Amino acid sequence: MVQIEIGKTKISFPEKWEELTPADFIRVGHILLHDWNPGLQYMIIRMLTPTVHPSVWVNLSDDELLALLPLTDFMQQPVKLKSMRLFRIGFRSYYLPDRGNILLADWAFSEKLVKAFLTTGNEIFLNQLVATICRPKKWWIQLFPFWKKFNLKWNGDVREKFHSAIAEDRSPKIAKVPLHLRLMVVWWVVQLRWEVQRTNQMLFSGSGKSGGDWVEAAMEISERGLFGNFEQTMQTPFSTVIKYLNLQNNKAKSA
Repeated sequence: MVQIEIGKTKISFPEKWEELTPADFIRVGHILLHDWNPGLQYMIIRMLTPTVHPSVWVNLSDDELLALLPLTDFMQQPVKLKSMRLFRIGFRSYYLPDRGNILLADWAFSEKLVKAFLTTGNEIFLNQLVATICRPKKWWIQLFPFWKKFNLKWNGDVREKFHSAIAEDRSPKIAKVPLHLRLMVVWWVVQLRWEVQRTNQMLFSGSGKSGGDWVEAAMEISERGLFGNFEQTMQTPFSTVIKYLNLQNNKAKSA
């Protein structure tokens, strides 16, 4: 935490994601869905300093406000979580994926669930989100880890295949996982969204909402048979789908 003074009020301000309390995250969660810009930074600072009276902000000069904006820079730094065990339920460990191993199914369901949680605060959506992203190891990796060296079809993702019904069934058990670990998954997904939107600005320009219904998009793509049927399309790396959509977008603009 860093000690700052706004007006005559001295407060502690977080310097990294892990220092945000659950109450802090509830305050800023819904605005994290928006594009990163100075206005968003200002709103985050306001949300994280609830003890500062609104009249204090009105009396700050433009230079003083600009000097405060770097306080939020830590939020643009990736949560340093790659493919790793995040928690354990019973005898099974649950893993986060590498960003490069995110599948279209991961993206499609996490988009829907993170928006639902951040706009409503309902933990049911939080638990479903965690169950969607964090999954146990594939059975063959769990029993025969040496097979990874010889399985040419393995995509590098240790997690078992995503299934929406299984994720929904697991969500009540996820509710027992410590809240700070579940919120880590939310932070991870939010930052992934920012990264995707920053690197694909033309694709996500317009309303500011990221993409719409990705399940319907998968249905449309699967009709073309490019990545296989609907199920195979949902299991396609999200980075590959984004490249395809960017290609189609560029073709449409040049036509």
